[in-house]
Amino acid sequence: MQGVAYSSPRTDSNIFMLIFGWGMFIYAEMVGLYFLARALWGVDVDQAVAEVDGDTVRPETSA
Repeated sequence: MQGVAYSSPRTDSNIFMLIFGWGMFIYAEMVGLYFLARALWGVDVDQAVAEVDGDTVRPETSA
């Protein structure tokens, strides 16, 4: 299949599809990394403890 892709004549549509494909690949990677980071380091409201002196929220340290 790669021989067909590399031996076909280059047109503007090939280049635009290549750019679009790489863009979607990079976007999907960034979304995946976002959810991975939230799963590993995110602090949800139910995991946080309110401070006594104010409305600030800090992560729970006992786990």
